[in-house]
Amino acid sequence: MQLGPSAIPAVCTFIAFILGMLCLFAGSQKGILDGSADILTIGQASSYGAVSSYGASDPAPELGIYDFYAIHVMSYCEGYFKISDTGAAIRNVTGCSNRTVLFNFDPTDVLSGELNDGVNLSDINWSDAIDDDFEVLSTTTKAMAILYCIGTGATGLAVVAGAWLVFTGGRTQAIAELLLSMLGFIALGTSSAIATVMAMKFVDLINRHGKAIDVSATRGDKFLGMTWAAVGLLLVAILSSLLMVLGGRPAAAPPPADEPAKEPAEE
Repeated sequence: MQLGPSAIPAVCTFIAFILGMLCLFAGSQKGILDGSADILTIGQASSYGAVSSYGASDPAPELGIYDFYAIHVMSYCEGYFKISDTGAAIRNVTGCSNRTVLFNFDPTDVLSGELNDGVNLSDINWSDAIDDDFEVLSTTTKAMAILYCIGTGATGLAVVAGAWLVFTGGRTQAIAELLLSMLGFIALGTSSAIATVMAMKFVDLINRHGKAIDVSATRGDKFLGMTWAAVGLLLVAILSSLLMVLGGRPAAAPPPADEPAKEPAEE
């Protein structure tokens, strides 16, 4: 089968849909991009060699908490750092929280539930400023997750419309693909912008407020790369669909095969 111009937006929306799904469901359970596609990670500033008053080189296990908490769109994952063969500290994810659309990471609630008996947040000099940062961002993160769901869902429907267009070449299908791609572009673009602000500005706030207690945050560059790649592909799909709709030349359906000539009836 020879593919026409309608295949360009169809392929772009399909790849964007896959990337959107990966961003949406990353960290939903252990093994699903739990260590490489987080929006940001909060944890110990010095993962190894940070001697505490408890006398441990890595105080987190002794306290009952984890070395890091990787925050995703609908969940968070936690674990410890381990030393690789090259001597670098790498993540070892031990588990992830339950997935929920209205997810919001509350560090006080999480840490309080994991600290060993007899240890509380005041013992580790936890900063209330970090809690305030997450509290201010709670509504925004929930809106971000909803927008990711809308954007990914609209992109998935655009994939269906695009596949239909490839095989039928109807103008209606081209318009449907265009509108759905535009909805996906707006929703994923907005949610990507929110995630970028979290990964950039919010990380700076945590690093500033957590410096005194050896708490820092890092942004998820791989996540940002995936989410903005999905937005860029949708833009290409929109422009391609727009050219077909305005030009009035969607891929035409293949003409029906000619009927075989009938033999003249014998007299």
